[in-house]
Amino acid sequence: MSLEVHVWGSAFDLPSIDPECLATVCLLNSFMRSEVQWKLIPNFDLSFSPNRTFPVLVDGDQKIAGYDRVLRHLRNRDMLLEPAGPAPELDPSVVSAFLRSQGQQLLDLSLYVSSENYYESTRSAYTKLLPLHINYFLPLSLRASAKARTQHLGLSSLDLDAEEPSDSRKPATNTAIPPPTQTAAQAGKVQKSITSFLRKSPHVDHIRLDSLATSFFDVLEELLAKDYFGMTNEGTRPVDCLLFGYLALMLYPDVPHKWLGDAIRRRYPRIKEHVEHLRRYFLSDLPTPPWSPAPSRGLTAPLYDLGHIVKSSIQISKPSSQAWVGMALLVGCLAFRSGAGRSPAVNYIFPAR
Repeated sequence: MSLEVHVWGSAFDLPSIDPECLATVCLLNSFMRSEVQWKLIPNFDLSFSPNRTFPVLVDGDQKIAGYDRVLRHLRNRDMLLEPAGPAPELDPSVVSAFLRSQGQQLLDLSLYVSSENYYESTRSAYTKLLPLHINYFLPLSLRASAKARTQHLGLSSLDLDAEEPSDSRKPATNTAIPPPTQTAAQAGKVQKSITSFLRKSPHVDHIRLDSLATSFFDVLEELLAKDYFGMTNEGTRPVDCLLFGYLALMLYPDVPHKWLGDAIRRRYPRIKEHVEHLRRYFLSDLPTPPWSPAPSRGLTAPLYDLGHIVKSSIQISKPSSQAWVGMALLVGCLAFRSGAGRSPAVNYIFPAR
């Protein structure tokens, strides 16, 4: 019996750049029955997934997408060995919903919305995962989604690419007093100095960021104090996989502004200790990534996704950026024409513990 597990590829010395994919790898590597073998396959082709998300578990002719559905499928097939014991007082689905609602927005702000973190770390990580014809569009589309998910938080100072307010929203000026003349060179210097200042001061919204992080980590620390999460190997449960998926991507990425990881290291040592325990338990016997590339299905399969990604990229681009998008589209088309990004179908087969 062999399964395929398709996930976003590895980054930041972790098996996946995505929290739900990372949780799925931990689940299969730690709880799968010994007679079940599984193949870990990095993938980026969203058309491969029935709901256009990863992880995707392939079991025979079935494709199951999403951590919760994968967990439910494996339980129904009796493929997991879960620890015996009394059911936890708090429903795991409640904890999972909390991790996704609060943890995801913190990851969005840290890895995607923050311009410096995105350009210097996150985008570089995707460059190593994606072929040329997708690399120009997919990270931009993922960042746009992260911005949309966190727009209500009002932390736009993190995003130095945000558009300036339109003329209708700018404060009115006194037309009786003519503005001082300013050369184009002077205007450019002022704009450059403002951008430089913001890049050197990414914590303009530090108070709100700190409040978001504190409200998230305080709840987790309280749950740890009540022994909700497994503090020993014998007590570890599937909900710990999801916990690790989110916290590992907060703690371990080497980003320019580590406000999220520093919050864990400096103020929540118990959470840090637990994440390190889970990393040893879940990943200590996992081969060093990357493993096997996804098998190529030719150049026609990703075209549908490319159209959607280009469309979203153009919609979120400022007018000044649309020329860049056009150039990227041309390069992407050339990459398709040349066949860039084809991968051999080689997989690593994992015997379960």
